[in-house]
Amino acid sequence: RARTSPLPPAPPPRGPLTPNGSAARHPMARLAKAERAMHELRRATAASNSVAAEHVRDTAATAESGSAALRAMAGDVVAMERAAEVAPAQTRPALTAAIARLDAGVADYEAMIAAAVEVISLAGEGVHRGGHDIRDDIRHATDRLRGLAEGLAHFRNDP
Repeated sequence: RARTSPLPPAPPPRGPLTPNGSAARHPMARLAKAERAMHELRRATAASNSVAAEHVRDTAATAESGSAALRAMAGDVVAMERAAEVAPAQTRPALTAAIARLDAGVADYEAMIAAAVEVISLAGEGVHRGGHDIRDDIRHATDRLRGLAEGLAHFRNDP
């Protein structure tokens, strides 16, 4: 079983936060939180097999490339903020636009997390295994064990 079970996903990278006072700091803190959430969702789906592995891999690849692009964008914002110290009036419109794109990108990443939660919720609704609801198996086993316990109690009390 250990040889056929896939390894759990690696934790999200822990990159340095953007500097205090940077407009990119808050979006990057949100991204870090969203990355941790995506990691947990990937672990949960890997453990439960509630979503096809191909979909999990595709989503993980998209999340990783999106995260890398957002981190690069945050680096650009920090560089632009430093340049704005030299020429504030000329750089303000471009900086404002870059910050808005970064914030929107993080919001899109968070929306991807929400969609993943919805998929996992719907996929696990019936807790299927082999075309039927696993809860039926659990209920059946519970009934059998209760019957066994009643039978044992009956024999114990029988003189």
